[in-house]
Amino acid sequence: MGVVFRARQISLNRIVALKFIHPEKLNSPEAVRRFKVEAQAAASLNHPNIVTIFSVEQAASAHFLSMELVSGRPLTHVIPAGGFDLPTLLTLSIPLVDALSAAHACGIAHRDLTPSNVMINDQGCVKVIDFGLAKLFQADAGALGFETSASRYTVEGQILGTPAYMAPEQIEGRKLDHRADIFSLGILLCEMATAQRPFRGDTPISVMSSILRDAPISLSDLKAGLPEQLNLIIRRCLQKDPAQRFQSALEVGNQLKALEDEGTILPGKTPLEEGPFLSEQVPNNLPSQLTSFIGRERETSEIIHFLEPGGLRLLTLTGPGGTGKTRLALQVAAGVFERFRDGVWTVELAALSDPSLVPETVLITLGLLNTSARPPLEVLTRFLALKQALLLLDNCEHLVASCASLAETLLKACPRLQILATSREGLRLAGETTWPVPSLSVPRLEDGRLVCGLHELGEYESIKLFVARARAVTPAFELNEQNATSVARLCQRLDGIPLAIELAAGRTRLLPVGQLLSRVQDRFRLLTGGSRTAPPRQQSLRALVGWSYDLFSVQERLLFDRLSVFAGGWTIEAAEAVCADAEKGVKGGEEASLEPIRSADILELLGHLVEKSMVVVEQSAEGAARYRLLETLRQYAQERLAARDIWATEALRSRHLTYFASFADRVALGVRGPEPPRTSVTSPLARVPSNPPAASSKVA
Repeated sequence: MGVVFRARQISLNRIVALKFIHPEKLNSPEAVRRFKVEAQAAASLNHPNIVTIFSVEQAASAHFLSMELVSGRPLTHVIPAGGFDLPTLLTLSIPLVDALSAAHACGIAHRDLTPSNVMINDQGCVKVIDFGLAKLFQADAGALGFETSASRYTVEGQILGTPAYMAPEQIEGRKLDHRADIFSLGILLCEMATAQRPFRGDTPISVMSSILRDAPISLSDLKAGLPEQLNLIIRRCLQKDPAQRFQSALEVGNQLKALEDEGTILPGKTPLEEGPFLSEQVPNNLPSQLTSFIGRERETSEIIHFLEPGGLRLLTLTGPGGTGKTRLALQVAAGVFERFRDGVWTVELAALSDPSLVPETVLITLGLLNTSARPPLEVLTRFLALKQALLLLDNCEHLVASCASLAETLLKACPRLQILATSREGLRLAGETTWPVPSLSVPRLEDGRLVCGLHELGEYESIKLFVARARAVTPAFELNEQNATSVARLCQRLDGIPLAIELAAGRTRLLPVGQLLSRVQDRFRLLTGGSRTAPPRQQSLRALVGWSYDLFSVQERLLFDRLSVFAGGWTIEAAEAVCADAEKGVKGGEEASLEPIRSADILELLGHLVEKSMVVVEQSAEGAARYRLLETLRQYAQERLAARDIWATEALRSRHLTYFASFADRVALGVRGPEPPRTSVTSPLARVPSNPPAASSKVA
């Protein structure tokens, strides 16, 4: 295309390079236009690893570019026999990939990425030069500031480039985009690593034929001792189908940076040595469990299926506290760890209070030491970029925004990473699947009596758990005809919540099951005394529920407390009528300092409580949504409501009575039809006041 001279720009007293279009090309309008395309393409880029264009000039019949002088040697003359060692390869290739990424972001494909067009200056800095064959792959070249008439010289159908470095679609004259540069980059990386190219032939035609037909020569066949990760990077760059390659230079850069960070593991301490482990082949930090895992066979099998290779990238187990999310997640991780050759890691977040420390906590869990100035998340991303690994992020609810940001960054940059999270609410990311963890199965009772035999009763998950944990503290405990009904009723009253059942079973050392059942109404006093080594929130039922309650907003707490007035569930209309401050009936005490709940806000606040797994939503036979609180949560909310102000509690109950009295009247009217007015008998429901009672009133 041209000839390059070293020159002095007198006006600025600086040394520059002048690239003149070759004299024999001056008579070709196409060559002149392409020369301008190079100038426009390169001049639009501002990157330290891309040669800088100062100006485009014309003097008489001469056309030339004024640009940065790169004093150094092309990569062709720098690659040693046998190729670079890995550190040098990474030092040179990472800035090269960064330069490509910048060009692609501007809609420009270089289309001639060869060792001759990569310069290493005297300071060892990489410079990409010669955009003479640049391809504008954006739909509207004019919108990018390029001369529209020049864009026709960059359309498909032309075979342009250096044969040994051309992508298959480039050789065939098909439509191409920036992914053609990714293919050329793969060839260039192979040559930098081994001093050999992955496709061979005696002539340019035979080389192009090999690119179209043959699999690339493996890196290990060209040079021993190179890491397999580098081989995987190059092989993916060299996929014949552009859709199977890396889809951006940024992805390639992240993979190379991960190789650069391989040395961040603590000296003398690898993740494989951090036990206790289930396998010596797969690094992991899964703890050995001290108690048996009971039930959940269907759930475990289903979640394991979701985490197959190529399966869900982000799966979040949700549910209220005490339902066994962590234990289920650990059981699943133990069942799938052999699928993840680079490790399975559980990251415990419950004790962490500072959201900014989440990435650093993951680094520490993986046994990594960040000795660089890079942010922890960047080091983590580079380390996991090539890893086929599973991260278990446990107890995300109080750090949900930070965990969501971490998960999104890692999953975008690490294509083989999968994340299993546990949280009271989902992370709300694109691609996330939330999986509500149900309570344990409980037996059905009719009029307080069992409808199944003793053997069938023992197959329910909640019963199995209670018996197993009761035997742990009272070895002589047996499920028999005398205590079967009490055990069943106790598990039912505890909503099948595993932690509540375990705490109740621990009390069998002091009280028989019948007495436990009689005291379960005061469950927050009864169910204490969990394991001394368990987190504080798991040592009592009150602390468990309080952990979730403390994460509510002020208005979420207020609505949650008020919903305790519904003993058997409610509809959205009932919640709006009873819990909203449409009438100025709730005043005094703590309520006076709170922003009232408007009827219009009930639906959104109720949605928040459902998302946080504190309210259960069900569908009625008629298809309408109904909501309810687990009895354990309802009793906690009742306590909180009474603690606010007893007058407010009575006023709320009065609203509840008024609403359902009116509802009953409407239903009765629909059943029997209108009746003549009666003057001698007044319905008790008709006497219900329409307004809340005065402060001195008593409501039954």
